[in-house]
Amino acid sequence: MADSIAVFPPGYRVLDTDGDPVSGATLEFYDAGTTDARTVYSDNALGTALGTIVYCDSGGSPVASSGSASKVSIYTGDTDYKIIIKDSDGNTLETKDNLRGATDTAPFAAGDEALPTWPVISKTSDYTILTTDQANVINVDPTASTRTMTLPSAVSAGDNWIVTIRHLGTANKVAIATVSSQTISAALPGGAAATIYLTSYAESITLVSDGANWHAKDHSIGLKLGSGYHYEVYDIGTISSGTVTPDPEEGNLQKMVNNGAHTLAVPAEDCSMMIQVTNGATAGAVTTSAYTVVAGDSLTTSNGDDFFLTITRINGFTRLFVEALQ
Repeated sequence: MADSIAVFPPGYRVLDTDGDPVSGATLEFYDAGTTDARTVYSDNALGTALGTIVYCDSGGSPVASSGSASKVSIYTGDTDYKIIIKDSDGNTLETKDNLRGATDTAPFAAGDEALPTWPVISKTSDYTILTTDQANVINVDPTASTRTMTLPSAVSAGDNWIVTIRHLGTANKVAIATVSSQTISAALPGGAAATIYLTSYAESITLVSDGANWHAKDHSIGLKLGSGYHYEVYDIGTISSGTVTPDPEEGNLQKMVNNGAHTLAVPAEDCSMMIQVTNGATAGAVTTSAYTVVAGDSLTTSNGDDFFLTITRINGFTRLFVEALQ
């Protein structure tokens, strides 16, 4: 079926400036921007031609031919067109040019519909994402070590550039870093950061550029089917000296080995977290710093002893609760 569009709405009449019908008016049709006459039709299949000039009756309504009483609709095809409206004496009342024709539906033919494409690529090492990776899904396996995916400049990528990054490892994290001090706005304390992390299997984030910085469009945390939400336990490592300042950005569940005297400081942000501590062969005394309240059991230095440290910080008040596990 031909692509067509009605030139006028049903019941259209040619009226003068006082709103009165123009008897015997004519409607001349041309290709847009030209003086090339254009044939119009009385049916949407473009099968019944009205010619290039359509006449109106005494009430200003388009009719099938000059002097006819049969009112008609007027249809045209899919290219732009021009109309010159004249009165019965041939005086131009109005010219309308560059009117939009019907939508060309040829590209919509069966089998030709456009489908979104999401190419999938895999990485097992650090990778600098290219602007040619637009719309890619990047599967990252950080099992061997934390891997960093460095985003291209949001300025170079431009507005509406998009990429999805997924964690597909059994250990460690996927770091997503920016360049040129650009930020990633996401559901994070402070609202934005230069580097964010995917911490568990199947966690993914879709990032879009606004031409200056990056924004999270979608973010899905890791989920084990049938077992509800789970957490990846962050390993602080073996501590033998210095000061440990727990970072909630690394996750709510963390672990560490006490292998020497050190200081446990308060987190820098409001949070609730738990740290599992195992004493090593050379475990040392743990000194707490700046906690409002320290409660529970005493920390020992006996090799093999284990503890849960529950830390809560709210509005500047910080509580540490120690629970011995032996």
